[in-house]
Amino acid sequence: VLLLRPDLVELLLEFNADPLLEDSQGASPHALALGLRVAMEADAASVPSSTAALRLTAILELLEYPVAVQTFWDWAPDCHTAGANTPSPAPLLRLGSADADQPLKHDPRMVEEVKGWCLRWLREDGKIACRRKGRNSSLQRQQIKCQICFEVKEGQVGDQATMLHAPCGMSGCLGSFCRECLSAHAQTSVGELRYAVPVVRCPVPQCRSRIPLRVWAPLVSSTDQARAEDRILQAGQALMTVRCPGCHNSKVLMAQEPAAPAESGTTSLHDCSTRHLLAIVREAEQFRRGASANALLDVLASDLQEAPEPHDDHPCAAPPQLLPRIDELCGLLHDVERKVALRLAYYRRYPLIKTPCCGANMCFRCKVRGHHEGKTCLQRQAEEAAIDAQNCPGCGVPTVKSEGCNSIICVCGRNWSWQA
Repeated sequence: VLLLRPDLVELLLEFNADPLLEDSQGASPHALALGLRVAMEADAASVPSSTAALRLTAILELLEYPVAVQTFWDWAPDCHTAGANTPSPAPLLRLGSADADQPLKHDPRMVEEVKGWCLRWLREDGKIACRRKGRNSSLQRQQIKCQICFEVKEGQVGDQATMLHAPCGMSGCLGSFCRECLSAHAQTSVGELRYAVPVVRCPVPQCRSRIPLRVWAPLVSSTDQARAEDRILQAGQALMTVRCPGCHNSKVLMAQEPAAPAESGTTSLHDCSTRHLLAIVREAEQFRRGASANALLDVLASDLQEAPEPHDDHPCAAPPQLLPRIDELCGLLHDVERKVALRLAYYRRYPLIKTPCCGANMCFRCKVRGHHEGKTCLQRQAEEAAIDAQNCPGCGVPTVKSEGCNSIICVCGRNWSWQA
């Protein structure tokens, strides 16, 4: 860490180095990296170069996940699967490596414990966030400066307090904000929520992680979490509504409420290999923090032999086994916004679908009958240009321009230019 060598940090993590192990002075590598970042931000003139700051950021990104894995065991719920034979945190850091499956083949009990850990991790995001608040107890009743209005305010840090620290929940985030400023930030990010799925991100430029719905919903004026969830579901259903070319009725591709997750041992995710399931957990955690769904979709379909290579210009259909995994994962996720974002990303990546009512072929991206074999979506959409309509590149909704300039902001939030 002191050498600012992300490559060495990555190598040490591969060999099971512990980022939370403290030295004789009580400092861990993770705490050291955080301290260096604070020092660089406090005295920018003393920073050797801009490259040094970038390397330190890369180191913190490498340390974030293994730290989260280890601290998970401090939050893990007591259940019948967590006992003396539960694998310790350190080996879990190496179970995602190429040689992970070999030693596990000789210990079926350990395989079940690791898979149970993975499914618990996916389910426990709400409980983990609640327990994470206690880590900020040292900030109670302190003079804290809001990083938006720069006013110094005194107040207890917590849900109903004056100041909120690290609303994204990331252990490395140093952001502190007053409720008024964070409320205005959330209100601006959310907007009207008519045909868009909002993502509220941490205002700290070095963080920009996603703020969970349960944190920002109470801050938005005249709403609460339940009402915000309903509005997000309605926006998601509007974006995933298609008109069936068979019966000409409008059908929603997303259920009002995802099916409840099945017990471990009877789920499609549990049938994945241990190494694959750990990779799914890793990408699901990154997605939960606000990352794109593309990496998660990649790993969910990585073991399916018939999975096609998605291409922006050449639409394809999803492998049959992928949708049940999406359904199960949506049932495990607590955050409604993440559920909608994952399912919407699935249909945009695999737009060649069959309608749920009649099983008729249609393209979700182009909103037209059939799978237009031999034509890309751009070619198929170009055929619609004769009626003076162009499709939004974000959601695919046909749009008519009656007047004004060529800059268009769609109801889905995408900003695009009309092609004359």
